[in-house]
Amino acid sequence: MRVRYIDNCSGLLIIYMIFTHIIQFSGLENDEIYQYSFRVFYFFMPWFFFKSGQFLKVNYNSVNVVKLTKKLLYPLLFYTIIGCLLFIPFGIKEEGSVGLYLLRVIKDFVYKGSTYANLPLWFLTSLFIAKVVLSKILSININVFIILLITLLFFFLIVYYDVCYPLLGSSFLGFLWIIFGYIYNKIEKYIHCKLIGFMAALYLFNSLFNFSLVDVRTCSLVSGNWVQWFLSVFSGIVIFNKIIALASKRNVTILYKIGSSSMFYYCSHWLILLVLKYYIIPQNINGNIVFFVNGLALLAFYGLFPYMKRILINCIYGSKE
Repeated sequence: MRVRYIDNCSGLLIIYMIFTHIIQFSGLENDEIYQYSFRVFYFFMPWFFFKSGQFLKVNYNSVNVVKLTKKLLYPLLFYTIIGCLLFIPFGIKEEGSVGLYLLRVIKDFVYKGSTYANLPLWFLTSLFIAKVVLSKILSININVFIILLITLLFFFLIVYYDVCYPLLGSSFLGFLWIIFGYIYNKIEKYIHCKLIGFMAALYLFNSLFNFSLVDVRTCSLVSGNWVQWFLSVFSGIVIFNKIIALASKRNVTILYKIGSSSMFYYCSHWLILLVLKYYIIPQNINGNIVFFVNGLALLAFYGLFPYMKRILINCIYGSKE
């Protein structure tokens, strides 16, 4: 059973993520709107891990692992292969041969969890690792708060000693935010209005003053400090969920449709932007024009080909869902 407000949250954050990638492909990273948007949605990547924790099933068995593999690793491999095939002429040009390009892809997966040909898929790799490990630990009846404290200790140690390569770091962060989501799901009913007000103040303080920001993919602190980031992101997620839950009393069809099919949009948008950058849009074009073309192309792809999602799902899973 789907939770409508969660799908609406997911839909809005998927739109925001695609917007940031359009900006990056357009070379407009210094644009003020782009920079200030992080002060509003700095919690957006942890939110997806957090959501997964809210619906986490603790039963660890081969059947559930197979289901998780089908849900996460099948699209990971499928969309990665498409990306690599699209990028292969340029990969060969950069590396010198097909063999060296494939070696680079493998190294990127081991080190980062994805390759440039579909960079956002690192999330699926980290999510799979974090969910499998956490489900296994919870299945042997270790208290979740003990797991949280030990994980936080190890995380801050690897960050302090700078031994945190991207896939390890993003998996650790994913693990933590899944735990936070799992705990929140159990204590949500005890969170009263005064506490929500305090969380709103903490979220706004981070946005407006001493801004703390983390790049979850690379597990790197962009600004501020880790403790404030964890506290303000948790607060931001809770406040965001509450606001969207209230707004979802009215039917927001577009957000629900995108959110309920978030995997398709998440995995496919980078491929379209890749094709536009390397095959269609000439170099040295004004960034604002590139932004317009990228946005229009994505709207056309998702708007004029409503059956594309179903076709790709059938290709990945071999049968209709």
